[in-house]
Amino acid sequence: MTGKQRDPSFRKSAVDLVIKEGYSLRDAAQALNINSQTLHEWVKKARKGEEPVPADDDSIAGLKARLAALERENARLKMEKEILKKATAFFAKEQS
Repeated sequence: MTGKQRDPSFRKSAVDLVIKEGYSLRDAAQALNINSQTLHEWVKKARKGEEPVPADDDSIAGLKARLAALERENARLKMEKEILKKATAFFAKEQS
């Protein structure tokens, strides 16, 4: 199954088997017919708050994950804005 993209709701369910239901990575991966290393990466991302959450997930965990993703995006956009400001100032000075 190398390179196959899984639906975010499938990934969330797989991660929930490990985190909430207490399945081992190997048992959950075997039951779902996926690579255990892939599941390990999903679980690791979920624990960091990086796991994609389905858009209709209004649970507290889903909302927290969405908030974390938006905060990361906001920080990235602020950094890009600062870079553009500095580049504009640099080229304005160079023109003078």
